[in-house]
Amino acid sequence: NTTQFKDLKRNKTNTSSIPAYTQDLLSAIYYARTFDVSNAKIGDSYPITFTLDDTVFVTKIIYEGKENIKTTIGTFECYKIKPMVLIGNVFKDPYPMMLWVTADENKIPVLAQSTILVGSVNMELISYKGVRNRVTSKLPGK
Repeated sequence: NTTQFKDLKRNKTNTSSIPAYTQDLLSAIYYARTFDVSNAKIGDSYPITFTLDDTVFVTKIIYEGKENIKTTIGTFECYKIKPMVLIGNVFKDPYPMMLWVTADENKIPVLAQSTILVGSVNMELISYKGVRNRVTSKLPGK
């Protein structure tokens, strides 16, 4: 269906058609935060089309429920999601990562944990400012 291929991808050597709403690797992370998972059931998945090295891939994010995550700046009610990644030089498992984002309109990444070929990586939010919406997911007194 050619109506799905409205956007163009350009690189130094050629131009090619790609599906509408295709993301690059970095924008796919931000795009995933736009999904409304407030009524999702555990196991629900959301597709993301992205391009990397002149190839279009379809990946997905799997909703894993809600969880309270304690950090050095407080405890947040979070959505727990599991993104599917490319297996290769960094990842040996298609679902090596767990990501927790605030369960409010901001969906601020609070914690990420991932295994990689040579060990594991943990990332924790240490501060935030200038968010668009009120942070309603931060639990009081925690």
